[in-house]
Amino acid sequence: MAIDAAKQGETDGIVSCGNTGALMVMSKAFIGTLKDIDRPAILAVMPTMKNDLAMLDLGANIMCDAEILSQFAIMGNAYSKVVMQIESPSVAILNVGSESTKGKPEIKQAAAILQNNKNINFVGYIEPDEMFYGNVDVIITDGFSGNISLKTAEGVSMLIKNIVKEEAASMPFYEKIGFSIAKTFFKRINQRVDRRNFNGGPLLGIDSVVVKSHGSADSIAF
Repeated sequence: MAIDAAKQGETDGIVSCGNTGALMVMSKAFIGTLKDIDRPAILAVMPTMKNDLAMLDLGANIMCDAEILSQFAIMGNAYSKVVMQIESPSVAILNVGSESTKGKPEIKQAAAILQNNKNINFVGYIEPDEMFYGNVDVIITDGFSGNISLKTAEGVSMLIKNIVKEEAASMPFYEKIGFSIAKTFFKRINQRVDRRNFNGGPLLGIDSVVVKSHGSADSIAF
């Protein structure tokens, strides 16, 4: 019903927390994709040590060839320019190493395509442990690796928050006094890493606004 409304122009966009695959298939079939885009991709904005990072795909496409990955780069580059107001976004491909010899054939082929694209500031490969340094603006990957990376980051964030809570609960009284004074400081940190503040990723490439919400999103996330 919502997708049909978007197709008919009765709404400016839709938000779904349902099945990712079903959302992509139905959006592509009933609304259609933009010109020269074969597959839509889910993009998410995530915090880093410096600036926010745009990353795609995060689950819409499990397997991607070089051409699809290069299309993701074009979409991520455009999003970063228009929405995040970055004049010349740096774009990298997620890989197991930064050397040109590392990675699957499709990743190497995608890198070759992007190196020859003068409209994209392609900076090469980036390893998972460097994702949150803030040295790049856009990270491109297939939906399988992207989804695992996203959920791992969310899990680590929850782990750190729970460790802080457990340590605070077991503090002696005099330490709790100091902790209570620093409570505002910890709240600010929580705001920066709380995944609910980054919920909802646009399904880029669809000829309408389609946003995929986290399946476990609460009222704050929405």
